[in-house]
Amino acid sequence: MKQAKLSNKNELRSARMRQRVLEETLECIFALGYQNASTVEIARRAGISRGAMLHHYPSKEELVCAAYESLLKQESDQLRAIAGSYAEGEVSLDDFVDYLWSRFSGRSFMINIDFIAAARTTPNLKERVERVRQEYHESLDSIWRQFFADKNLPEHEAQVILNLTLCFLRGMGVQCAVQEDRANLDALASHWKAHLKGLISIKADGRE
Repeated sequence: MKQAKLSNKNELRSARMRQRVLEETLECIFALGYQNASTVEIARRAGISRGAMLHHYPSKEELVCAAYESLLKQESDQLRAIAGSYAEGEVSLDDFVDYLWSRFSGRSFMINIDFIAAARTTPNLKERVERVRQEYHESLDSIWRQFFADKNLPEHEAQVILNLTLCFLRGMGVQCAVQEDRANLDALASHWKAHLKGLISIKADGRE
């Protein structure tokens, strides 16, 4: 019994340590960029030895992929919570677009940009990043469809509108990363929300 309790305690401690390492990996990439986020610096920030960290994550690629998976899982969980609130009538489609814009203009997207840039020239990383991103977008697609379950909108039209929204917000997010012009970008996001309502209404009525 004592051995079992000790084993469970060690497993819990190990899990907490791994989570701390993943969080510090993301924070380090956000602060320093992917290329400058070394395993030495990440271990220092996490307060553990580099050897202990490498025991769980043998390479930087393994570490950053695990961190990226953790990041997108958090995003998916938050999206589901928002979608659940919408189902209860607590959140509007405007609120959801506002939420997406907050993600595309914030820390998560800035980290995402670094991952995508690094993956472009690193085949193994690209394959793993793409797989995780695909899983995330499948979750996003599922959540998005919930917003139109009670509307006369064909599924493929809802998908097109989602892609338009993501492309629009993603482009503004990139601009936000290199140029601080938040007030103007917020105004563009508001304009898109107004346009989105009209577009949904047209597509739901079968008009072009």
